[in-house]
Amino acid sequence: MTMPLLINHLLKAICVLAVVPVLTFATPAVATGLAFAFSDSQSCPDCVVQLQLMTDTGPRTLTTFARGNIGSDGNPVGNTNGSSYMVGFCSPPECLRSLELRNWFAFILSGGGYSTITSATLLISVPAQSGPLGSIYLPQGSASFVVKRVLPGDEGAFLGGGTMAQFEQIETGTVLGSRTMVPQDQGTVISIPLTASAAAYLTGVHQGYDPIAREALAVVAGMLLLPVPNIPTLSTFVLVALALGIALVGAVKLRSTTAAT
Repeated sequence: MTMPLLINHLLKAICVLAVVPVLTFATPAVATGLAFAFSDSQSCPDCVVQLQLMTDTGPRTLTTFARGNIGSDGNPVGNTNGSSYMVGFCSPPECLRSLELRNWFAFILSGGGYSTITSATLLISVPAQSGPLGSIYLPQGSASFVVKRVLPGDEGAFLGGGTMAQFEQIETGTVLGSRTMVPQDQGTVISIPLTASAAAYLTGVHQGYDPIAREALAVVAGMLLLPVPNIPTLSTFVLVALALGIALVGAVKLRSTTAAT
């Protein structure tokens, strides 16, 4: 077999590969069965959520004015006393229905003594394990808790429990910080440094304080992101090997045809 013929078969093989769909595995949806953090927060009187602020006149610490969560049906979950900030994915029998939960924390930034917030850190108490699954249940071993900013002017809507509009905006909100959650966090206070964008948002709320209306409400929200498994794909090496194999088969067939004639 001559070299030109071999090259010709190789080019044909590459053309075949160009029109044949590449074999890949479909990307699985993120699991939504059972994975959560901050469970039992509504029955934990010692569990507090705070903002540690560094201002132009020194450090300050704020405790939540209100806190809660919203389910993917637009309703609060586990909020009989308005204090649960459980987040993640819940399903029966742990929950009455299968839902995703996202949480929120409200702070009042009124008061004098400072003007600018230069940095902020969110401190969240994680309840100690009190049941068979614990206050953090992550079958994947870990998950990312992402803190988001809510839409400006929409902070007050969260105080009423929130709706689907508030649930959805948490996903699209600006990221203000994140932390990898693990079961070992149970019974501790986790620390999440927030971004410069968060400090600017909090400064704007504080400087916009109206002493008559007494409105200086800031709300940050959170959602749990589960790790997505690695998706295997067909490598370039395999594609090249396949092309060479097609070329070799073509060469063998050509030799057989030539020998027969």
